[in-house]
Amino acid sequence: MRSDARIAAIVVVATAATVLVGTAVPARAQQPQAALLNGLDRDVACAPASPLVRPATPLTVIAGRDRFKTSFAVGDAVIIRGGTAQGLKAGDEFFVRRVVDDKATEGQAGVYLISIHAAGAVQIVEAQADASVAVVTYNCDAISEGDYLERYQRPVTPAAQVGTSPDFAHPGRLILGAERRQMGTPGSFMVADRGSDHGLRPGQQITVFRRTVDGGPVLTVGTATVYSVQPESSVVRVERSIDAVYVGDLVAIHR
Repeated sequence: MRSDARIAAIVVVATAATVLVGTAVPARAQQPQAALLNGLDRDVACAPASPLVRPATPLTVIAGRDRFKTSFAVGDAVIIRGGTAQGLKAGDEFFVRRVVDDKATEGQAGVYLISIHAAGAVQIVEAQADASVAVVTYNCDAISEGDYLERYQRPVTPAAQVGTSPDFAHPGRLILGAERRQMGTPGSFMVADRGSDHGLRPGQQITVFRRTVDGGPVLTVGTATVYSVQPESSVVRVERSIDAVYVGDLVAIHR
């Protein structure tokens, strides 16, 4: 069967899946854990990221029940490229993410950072050999055709770690906001260019600041907490600020 024909056939299954969504638990699936996220856990799940390497995307959203609909919200059925041959089964949960073409931020001249945006989560309700039907269980933003799936892991809110004082002599920098945003406020998640290779740990505190004049005092803009780390970057949450926090602001790690 040709690929287009397979997709057309599974749309029929997607139509049936939308009927199942009317109940609290889809007929062949378990209670979705992502749908139970709330408060800070939900915010963490929707945080941006900036990995060193562009993620592989073998599982992607390719269509919805309505062929003319290209963005999806809670309760919508979507068709996933990938099925039992890729290990999918009814009840599996996935975060849905998007690689954002962010040309506003350069890691270095002519080299642009990889920006990952969180769109929401889905649960598989029907899996065939190379395609599946999933139902959207929550949204950070609208889920769109082309978004990719990442296995669900419950977000972890780290315990705060108190450092002695901010290290202004060896600062990092805020490099990304969520989906091209260039600023943040208390409660916003942003990405800094310091990670585990620089000694950062989840829960560590950082001070956001700007330099005034060479050799002069610094202007403290706010504070943030490290929530997750990769080797060369970390996701931080702005806790307090006296002004908008911008991409490009400096960060001092509390040691």
